[in-house]
Amino acid sequence: MHANEQIHFEAATHADAEALQAALERFGSGLSRDGDQWLVALSPDSETTPLLLELFGEIGRWLEERKQASIRVRFGERAFTIMRPSDARPNDSAEFLLERVIQLQNALDSRVKIEQAKGVIAAHLRIGVEDAFDVLRGAARRAGARLHDLADEVIAKSANELPEPIERFLARHSAGSEDENERPARSA
Repeated sequence: MHANEQIHFEAATHADAEALQAALERFGSGLSRDGDQWLVALSPDSETTPLLLELFGEIGRWLEERKQASIRVRFGERAFTIMRPSDARPNDSAEFLLERVIQLQNALDSRVKIEQAKGVIAAHLRIGVEDAFDVLRGAARRAGARLHDLADEVIAKSANELPEPIERFLARHSAGSEDENERPARSA
């Protein structure tokens, strides 16, 4: 660590870099370009630089070791989020957050469909929702289908019929063949 190292803030566009430089002007900021990236540089004093480098280094290592996406930092009433860079786009935190939001939305949508399918199966077979999930999961495994794909099929069918993979699964269980990963449906 060198006492005269600069802190660089990476900005996506020249306009963003100029605006950030203006906002940080009282800290002695400078503007430069590094390849496609615009940088706004600050030069803390010789006592502050090593402490900041050590602090950010430790936080970065902790985020990486724990595979944490971010950590929230609070200064009195203010709060900031420090994010671990995405391997695909290490400098674009907005893109990183958007990817996470999309992943979470897809997971939520899938979960909602699975819950709806459990309700349809439970009503159709007159069993509890836990047992309905066992049927859905067992049928998906036996058919080699993804759980949320089979849930889509259940939702799309009329209330009087279940998709073929579930019917096959139920027929196999009523014939008495079970494997250790599949439990038969219990009555409610």
